[in-house]
Amino acid sequence: MIQHTFLGFELELFNTHEFHYVYWYLDYLFGWANNCLHRAEMLLNVQEQYIDKKCGKKEKKRKKEIMSSCSDQIKERKSLRLIFNGMKELCLGNIK
Repeated sequence: MIQHTFLGFELELFNTHEFHYVYWYLDYLFGWANNCLHRAEMLLNVQEQYIDKKCGKKEKKRKKEIMSSCSDQIKERKSLRLIFNGMKELCLGNIK
């Protein structure tokens, strides 16, 4: 849905008075995505603890690659959410 909303900007489907609604929706979607990624990170941490107990060095190396990828995605989503929240506030300030 986030990509569809971005496509709406590229195709100029939104009027300027609708921007704050669109940014609110993007903030909502990024919040939902952050929540899902956080839950996935928690599950990965549980699996990490299990791997530490049961498996050898080869599995630990693979696990670190997965964890770094997940944390990078979380950081990216959080930063985009902050950007769009700021853009929403900017649009609300311009309308008032």
